[in-house]
Amino acid sequence: MQGHGLGRALLCATLAAMASTGYRQIEISWVGPQAFYTRIAGARPGRICLLYRKPVSLASPIERDLPQRQP
Repeated sequence: MQGHGLGRALLCATLAAMASTGYRQIEISWVGPQAFYTRIAGARPGRICLLYRKPVSLASPIERDLPQRQP
C-alpha cells in the first residue's frame, strides 16, 4: 500500500487520538523511514541508537588456536 496515503492517514489519526487524550509530546521509537515522519509530522531525531553487529564463529577461541589434526 506504499504510496497510497495509508501510512499518512494512520499516523495522523494516531497522533490526533493521542493529542486528544492529553499527550503534548510523543516519542516515536525505532523509526525506519525517518524522512516520512519528518515530512508528515515534523518529527526530528532525538536520541539515536546504533546497532553494531559482529560475525560470530561457531568454534570456540581455544578450538581455533589449536593446530588441526591430520588424518
